[in-house]
Amino acid sequence: MKFFKKILVTFITAIITTVVVYGGYTIYAADKYDFEETVDISTMMFYHDGMNDLFNESLASVVSILVDPNGDLSKLNSPCGAANFQEPDGTAKCEKKCIDDPGNVSTYCVSVRSMDMYLKYVVHLGTILGSVNFENLWFSEMRLNPATDLVYRQILARDTLINDDIEKSRRVLEATLGAYNEFMIAYPVHRQYQDVIRNLIKYKNKLKDIREYAIQFPSTFIDTTSTKCS
Repeated sequence: MKFFKKILVTFITAIITTVVVYGGYTIYAADKYDFEETVDISTMMFYHDGMNDLFNESLASVVSILVDPNGDLSKLNSPCGAANFQEPDGTAKCEKKCIDDPGNVSTYCVSVRSMDMYLKYVVHLGTILGSVNFENLWFSEMRLNPATDLVYRQILARDTLINDDIEKSRRVLEATLGAYNEFMIAYPVHRQYQDVIRNLIKYKNKLKDIREYAIQFPSTFIDTTSTKCS
């Protein structure tokens, strides 16, 4: 348990470093995410679907690599070691390696991609805060209530929903990254355990075959007159 806690603390520290270094959100030259193309509440749906796909695809890749005897195990390891982060602009260079190699599903690279998506999501939501979608204001409501009151209530409701989702999304992302990190540690061990079990079963079956041959010999030899073989 202490081992997992130590890894998780180190991992969260790396996430915080990524946020600080990310700065002006100009590290990546990636295409826009689907949620950046919308300016209403549907952006939340697109973000959560996109984040869900990112982790599902990463987990599927990990399993595929470990199941395949010819799987490229290097894709499960971070492209950078501790020394790389000490170099000038080391963190930015390592993050770029993850972006340039989408097949790398190490915990570090998945955290880089997910943080990129989350931070751009927060920035995009910031452009929606305080706005209002007049298409959602029904004419009947406009006639029965002061327009300014309707606009104010819609802005307030949307901003509350946005602020809540920013915080909830952050907590969910931290928990998901922690779970992914533990999966990356536990699943390879599980695969090795399965291999050990299969080999033990083979050993048991071979031992059984040998025993069936051995019981055909008598336990003692009759009328022997010498203790030496000739």
